[in-house]
Amino acid sequence: MITSVLDLSNKAEFLMRVLYKAYLDKRKSGIIKSEAFSIGDTIYIRDNLASDLSQADVDEASDELFKNNLIFKNLWGYIALKNEFLNFCEKNFIKV
Repeated sequence: MITSVLDLSNKAEFLMRVLYKAYLDKRKSGIIKSEAFSIGDTIYIRDNLASDLSQADVDEASDELFKNNLIFKNLWGYIALKNEFLNFCEKNFIKV
């Protein structure tokens, strides 16, 4: 469980861990930080990163992360991480 001032739902916390792992995997493969922040759309995330969640859950959880200013999300569901996302994950020692 994430300990912070944010009150995230379990789905949003799960998605956050998934997105953080995707970011770390990209960095380990040599992708630069600014490019590793780019994740993909919610359909890609559901199909490739978070198959334990329904598409509606991914959409809802990503909306929650967006509202908490942790990710960018456009009208088409494309997601990119913010520096605040990375800082939050590192500060709270999120285990992936």
